Amino acid sequence: LAPDRDTLPAPSPSQPPRPGRTVRGYELRELVRDGPNEAVYRAYQPTMGREVAVTVIDPAVASEPEFIRTFDEAVRRIARLEHPHIVPIYDFWRDPGGGFIVSRWVPGLSLRAALERGPWRWDPTVATIQQVGDALASAHRKGIVHGHLTADDVVIDDESNSHLTGFELNLAP
Repeated sequence: LAPDRDTLPAPSPSQPPRPGRTVRGYELRELVRDGPNEAVYRAYQPTMGREVAVTVIDPAVASEPEFIRTFDEAVRRIARLEHPHIVPIYDFWRDPGGGFIVSRWVPGLSLRAALERGPWRWDPTVATIQQVGDALASAHRKGIVHGHLTADDVVIDDESNSHLTGFELNLAP
């Protein structure tokens, strides 16, 4: 008998889950970003028939008392953001395997990857600045600061629209 994939032992703090594993019904398919405290996966949600992004926060970070105290409220505040250029959050939880945030999967390139391809024309540059600026202004009006915006936190979709992700989990007003 094969073990239930949802009951596999939690990964060690230094090692994110492997693609191919299912976590709470989300099938982790591809590791797309691996940072010092979190990993982001392209995943599949079979119950909805859609691709999603699953961010897995390192279990060592997710078990810190301050993180435990603020995680739920911080994610709820970010999830309430409604804007066409902010990636929506669908689900979240914390368990011994880490902190988990499920959001819409936006197929495309990070702004960093798009910039590495070479110079941009004026119109797409202005559109990206306007879309990201509008998204940030909308979040700020609701008392949410992004935290540490990088070119990896902006995804350019196949129709050249920009989508902001990667809000830090803080409760700064």
